[in-house]
Amino acid sequence: FDRWRGMDYPSGGSQSYIRAERVATESILGKYWERPIANKNFVHPLGWQINPMGRELKERASRKRLRVYERRRSGMILGMISWIWLLCWLSLVPVSLRAQVDEEPVKRAEPVAEEVSHSPGVDEPIRKAERVEKPKTDTGRGILPDQPVVLKIESPEEGQVMPWETVDVFIRVQNYALGEGGNRIRAIVDNGSPIEHANVLKPIVLRSLSPGAHSLRVYAVKPDGKILADSGSEQRINFYVRRRDFSNFQPEDHPYLTVNLPLDGMGFPDADGKIWLDFRVHNAVLGKDKHRVKVQMNGVETILSSGVPYAWAGLEEGRHRMVIELVDEEGDPVSEIFARVERTFEIPRIVKAVNPNELDSANLWLKKKQQ
Repeated sequence: FDRWRGMDYPSGGSQSYIRAERVATESILGKYWERPIANKNFVHPLGWQINPMGRELKERASRKRLRVYERRRSGMILGMISWIWLLCWLSLVPVSLRAQVDEEPVKRAEPVAEEVSHSPGVDEPIRKAERVEKPKTDTGRGILPDQPVVLKIESPEEGQVMPWETVDVFIRVQNYALGEGGNRIRAIVDNGSPIEHANVLKPIVLRSLSPGAHSLRVYAVKPDGKILADSGSEQRINFYVRRRDFSNFQPEDHPYLTVNLPLDGMGFPDADGKIWLDFRVHNAVLGKDKHRVKVQMNGVETILSSGVPYAWAGLEEGRHRMVIELVDEEGDPVSEIFARVERTFEIPRIVKAVNPNELDSANLWLKKKQQ
């Protein structure tokens, strides 16, 4: 292109050609040159025309460089602001250090010439650990005699619906030590026979309960099996199994009986050969002209006008059936489901061991037989 620089060209002359030459030189392999379609701008002497896209791409590149420059400038400005903050913070540190330096120096503690007198030690006698004795379980009374015995049914709760036919009954006992053969508690489901329990850490398990309502009574008994006289030593609740109904329902404020002895099953006379009837009347007052308890056993009827335990002596060996019923002032039975209780027990045959060194009728009979 050098030989055409000094020539006189139309539409701008040599300067226009020089500009076109610069654009063409910056392109790659004459990418932006092509055959002329319409001679609207400057025409090269050889018949080539400058591609307008070259100028557009150049302007696009210049705009891109301008944007890059602006971003770099904004980054420099932000960096300078952060450095200015850092320098300001560093300028404040010497001020705080100078404030600490200007304070009074710490003085060392001066040694004390006087001797410190120690207080004489007091020799205290070594006390041995006191041995805590477990409360006795055969007393038939509370651990603290001046406080009442309290029983509380923790589970099930009043009116609770249990999902299964097997129910665990948890009871909390206060001021009463339980033990096998000693102080115990008993539970009655509906109008059945008492269930004995002597371990407060384990529940009473009720099995094969029918669906519907059930009544549960718990009370404390003494080592001889009789009911404890404390007012707080018993409790009654109503609960349900699977569904709510009125199958074993009786209002708690209506009269009813709780029969403790005798138990269903084997009945063993005490040391005096007696079988005891132990019971408690609720929501009724016993007396000659008031409510009374009628007992029928072996065809013999007995009327009791007090709640004192009653005993039968000399009962024969074998099975016995007892019916206990609460009657009103006129002698009519009280129409409540828990006002009538039946118990069947059997007195086993007792065989007395023979001591050959003792003289009694049995020994004499054996000696005569051996001769």
